[in-house]
Amino acid sequence: RRVHGGLLLEKKKIMNSILEKLQVEWKEDLFSRVIPFWSKNSLDKDFGGYFTCLDSDGSVFDDRKYVWLQGREVFMFSHLFIESSKFENVTREERISWLENARHGVEFMRKAMDDKGLVWFSLSRDGNTRLHYQRKPYAAVFLVMGFLEFGAALSIAKEENFDLSNFTISSTTYLKLALDLFSKVQEWIADPTKCGGQSTSGSSTRLADLMCEGVLAVQFLERIPENISKDVGLDREIMLSLIKNSMNKVQSHVDPSRKIFLENSSPDGPNTSCSDGRVFNPGHSIEVAWILLKMCKFNPSETHQQLALDVILNSLIIGWDDQYGGIYYIMDIEGKPFLDSTVTKNGKLWWPHCESLIACLLAYSIDPRPLWIEWVEKIHGYCVKHFIDKVNGEWFGYCNQDGSLLHKYKGGNYKGFFHVPRSLLMSIQISQYIITNNEINKS
Repeated sequence: RRVHGGLLLEKKKIMNSILEKLQVEWKEDLFSRVIPFWSKNSLDKDFGGYFTCLDSDGSVFDDRKYVWLQGREVFMFSHLFIESSKFENVTREERISWLENARHGVEFMRKAMDDKGLVWFSLSRDGNTRLHYQRKPYAAVFLVMGFLEFGAALSIAKEENFDLSNFTISSTTYLKLALDLFSKVQEWIADPTKCGGQSTSGSSTRLADLMCEGVLAVQFLERIPENISKDVGLDREIMLSLIKNSMNKVQSHVDPSRKIFLENSSPDGPNTSCSDGRVFNPGHSIEVAWILLKMCKFNPSETHQQLALDVILNSLIIGWDDQYGGIYYIMDIEGKPFLDSTVTKNGKLWWPHCESLIACLLAYSIDPRPLWIEWVEKIHGYCVKHFIDKVNGEWFGYCNQDGSLLHKYKGGNYKGFFHVPRSLLMSIQISQYIITNNEINKS
């Protein structure tokens, strides 16, 4: 037993050493390159909101406002304000500047909502012309995230005695706005025709739709304290039931033989006789799995926890390109042709790698096998070699299969200030939890 215990401690020391080195790199990337890149180049000082179509050097090549990314950027700057209170090297001046950056976009987001309550995908630069409507609920999902996180950040800023003289609208207003819009998102997911989509008649389900309600329910429970839940109209029991519902429904998307999540399914399970039923997005499968691990904190389930761990590992094994490295963007799980030839199936995109770093670290915090840290090192190494720009800051987003850059721009209509900073921040936080826990358990 002493020998076994000694070997275990030695392994933990090795893992801690690896994570401590990676932490240094993640902190430098987040605080020295990623946040400054977006703070400097993204804010539209004339009309509010954010530019997201940024070239390699940060110059704007399209001034339209893409609503997914407006909501995500408000969320991310607000999230940084909240979470950075735990970092000794972050000053109060830096934190309030991030909250100011969030304020810069939060009121602009309202312009995406029309008189019918629908949320548009893109707007003109000044926000006065709505340009494109997607017939999907996802733009609204990210507005909910933005309003909720900003409202929570304002409340915390007040508690911490920050000067909020520039902030004229109360935190409660934004929290209520998030809840009202969330109700509409629920309606649109239940009946897509209400937001202009096609009726599925219960015959098919999309992985993203199944998780939307649960993901937002987790954020509501995390950000709205019990003592103000009634004041803003939050029913915590309903949110918990939404989490349980998402956890149960997502099981219908499991490929039973491969233990991965497929994009499209039905209440009876995947149908791989058609092309849609064989679509496998490794990054999305991994993201859903780590979110499932978070949900288990609110609704403990060993079955779901093990499923999530299996999905993360199997998605990495199947999705990793053994020839060139990196995670494929999208695949037909049986290797058959895609009907949509425009899909960049062999490309390597930034966000699946971001999600995978989070997932592997969360997995190791629960299941401390070295293989998770080996995957972290492999994924991080690929990101350093192909995505991270140490000269101009931020990450490139799109590579060809061989790792060469497909585009050199840093942001567009889907890539903004979200996946990279969230991944870096969570990687720093989870690795610190692991290191601290290992230190405590040495004895």
